[in-house]
Amino acid sequence: MKHDEMTSRLIIGCGYLGRRIAAHWYESSREVFALTRSTETATQFSKHGWNPIIGDITKPESVAPLPEVDTVLLSVGFDRHAGYDIHTAFVDGIQN
Repeated sequence: MKHDEMTSRLIIGCGYLGRRIAAHWYESSREVFALTRSTETATQFSKHGWNPIIGDITKPESVAPLPEVDTVLLSVGFDRHAGYDIHTAFVDGIQN
């Protein structure tokens, strides 16, 4: 890849840390994809110029296929209100 080509990045877990990195990457001329479970959050991501993907890593059918990107950042946090345990969020979610 040439240095001047736009690279693409995917953030899975675009909360506190993920949003800051998405903003940095976008400002650095990177194409940013951001996975969220919420349509409301997806709308916010679009306003920032990021490409939202609505899905849940604990449900493989909702995240396939993800876009082909140069870099993936996994910064998933545990949401106690999401209805699944920590093992499902971190282990099963990553495997999906």
